[in-house]
Amino acid sequence: KITAPVGVDLSLVQVEVSSASNGRFGSRSVFVGPDGTYKVQGLPEGSYRIGLLPGDSGALPLWYPNATSATAAAVVSVGAGQDLSGINATLVKGASVSGKITVPAGYSPDELRVSLTRTDIPRAYASHVYVEPDGSYNILGLYTGDYRLEFLGNASGLLDPNGRAGQAISVAAGQDLSGMNTTM
Repeated sequence: KITAPVGVDLSLVQVEVSSASNGRFGSRSVFVGPDGTYKVQGLPEGSYRIGLLPGDSGALPLWYPNATSATAAAVVSVGAGQDLSGINATLVKGASVSGKITVPAGYSPDELRVSLTRTDIPRAYASHVYVEPDGSYNILGLYTGDYRLEFLGNASGLLDPNGRAGQAISVAAGQDLSGMNTTM
């Protein structure tokens, strides 16, 4: 069973079981039920690593039993025809950043994108979300750290009021940073 704190949508979490010998995920995967239960069927005898992939649930990725990477995950052995139980885990809620974008008359906010790029680690990654028709956005499942928030006009012709530098922000563990609004 998978458990998570309030604010994490378990039905969006995927349990993925991969062969421990080839290091690839994708051998078998299932979505977790809203009550946290799951069952992966049809595994041949072998050694596996189990990943909990959060999707847009708001949680951080986790590998069984409590590792932050596949290479650090425990190897679980499954015998021929064996039903294995007791593979439980508790997810951690990531931080989130949300706000609303106001656009001039004649423009649609759903043509815009919001980008959040990690700035405090090398080879930073970026999270991108499209803006909803009402101008709102929400980026979920973020690690603690420093980021650059950018509002991207795509082909709309609208420009980020902060220019190409974006806006520097920091988020703490599990923080919901709201009110990151702008007018383009």
